[in-house]
Amino acid sequence: MRSTLATSCAPRPVRMRSGRRQPCEVRKGSVHVPTDTPPLPTGVSLTAVLVTGARAAENARPDALYHDPLADQFLASAGSPSAWWPFPGRHSDPLWQWLSYYIPLRTKFFDDYVTGAQAAGCRQIVLLGAGLDSRAFRLPWAGRTATSVFEVDVPQLCVYKEDLLARYGGVSRCRRTVVSADFREDWPGALLRAGFDPGIQTAWLSEALSAYLTPDQNDCLLRDATALSAPGSRFATEHWQPTVRDTWSAAMQRGPAADYLQSLVQPGCSRAPEAWFQLHGWHTRVFDLQERAQAYGRPTPPIQCVREAARAMRNCLVTADRP
Repeated sequence: MRSTLATSCAPRPVRMRSGRRQPCEVRKGSVHVPTDTPPLPTGVSLTAVLVTGARAAENARPDALYHDPLADQFLASAGSPSAWWPFPGRHSDPLWQWLSYYIPLRTKFFDDYVTGAQAAGCRQIVLLGAGLDSRAFRLPWAGRTATSVFEVDVPQLCVYKEDLLARYGGVSRCRRTVVSADFREDWPGALLRAGFDPGIQTAWLSEALSAYLTPDQNDCLLRDATALSAPGSRFATEHWQPTVRDTWSAAMQRGPAADYLQSLVQPGCSRAPEAWFQLHGWHTRVFDLQERAQAYGRPTPPIQCVREAARAMRNCLVTADRP
């Protein structure tokens, strides 16, 4: 189904599969920093860098929920924390305090979703709004050719990421294809041209995309994904809606970083997750963020803005199955 948001044909997909480069390997104290790196992305695409900063911070913990070597490399390209976090007082900033707590939980949750979908027979994974996602490089895939991972994002971010990977020599552990497309245009057409097969089970992951789309755009996104989904397909998302946006924004208080992000976020989805997915024919499961945090050994820290934000996003981690 063609998105009703399409205003023109989407750009042809940038199809890039990792070549035979040396595997990316990062050791503490030995992060490789090229002398010539591309400029940081701007606008919404900069949020991918901020999230990568939170993923990289997790690497330094003795109880890390995952290990993400490429996150360290991606940050190194910026040269210094003041470059990739262009706001004052990072460690005392409410947004950073929230991201450094929440992003590891969200990453772990969706890691488990992706590996579980693969174990259940999904051999096609689509990352919507992939950003600087590194799952193609770090998760235990069945084999280089057994699973196809499609990373879909806007052209600016795709070019930036591929430039960094070429410099660092990252080698994917699966069949990886990059699809350059604007989600307000014909991204399904770009995905199909890149080799996506709508006839087999697919696991979709929209990790943070809904927060940057309007209700109508989110409806079109799920409608298009549903039209491309064979029976037995799965969908996972961080479900963003107006009440979540308002209470989360209040928790973040005011400041340069929060003001920047709040200028980008949209109302999100038009309905609560159960009703929204049911409208499109999916069976839904909503996970409690605080329960997941306890299961991962990460209780909410005694920081007011983090506690309030966690309450606002308590029911945002969602998975769905298509019968």
